[in-house]
Amino acid sequence: TPPPPRSWQRHRPAAAARLDAARSAVRSVAEEMQLPQENLLTPGTLRQTLWDADDTAPIDMVSELLRRDARRWQVDAVGAAVQAAVEAADRTLVDSVQDGVNTDESSS
Repeated sequence: TPPPPRSWQRHRPAAAARLDAARSAVRSVAEEMQLPQENLLTPGTLRQTLWDADDTAPIDMVSELLRRDARRWQVDAVGAAVQAAVEAADRTLVDSVQDGVNTDESSS
């Protein structure tokens, strides 16, 4: 069981960034479909999927959500948006790490 999301940033910043991005994607799709977010994808499924994932490797959200308890219609509705959000969060994290490395190198 993953810890409360408020502690993710301290323990696993990459997972926290992925969770924030994925939650936003679920919220957007739920609003478009006029469904409660919890009906579209349970928060527990999303948290468990992202907490269990390797922070340093790409994650196939569609496969992972289906492997858990998400229903096919839920994954069809939100899978692509969540995948795109997680990939964007990963790119942002990589860019910020690279910027930090470049800043460190230029200050030497």
